[in-house]
Amino acid sequence: MDLHFNQNLATGYHSGSQISRVLTEDWMERNMFCPVCGAPVLGHYEANKPVADFFCKDRKSRLALGCAEMCRTHTWRRIQS
Repeated sequence: MDLHFNQNLATGYHSGSQISRVLTEDWMERNMFCPVCGAPVLGHYEANKPVADFFCKDRKSRLALGCAEMCRTHTWRRIQS
């Protein structure tokens, strides 16, 4: 597992929240497994999906990467299928 962000993706963004979104979504897509069933790969929804960011093909779970405590930490939120 790579514990570093691809900081090149932040080029051209100025807003801290946009930079955080781009870096964390890229990292999640490359490194995260399903926290519900342990499947090794998550799918990534298209940009601006209103309900979720990622999904597990095995369990058909929808997952959202959210921001908590004024964006100091990122948290998972499972969306009921």
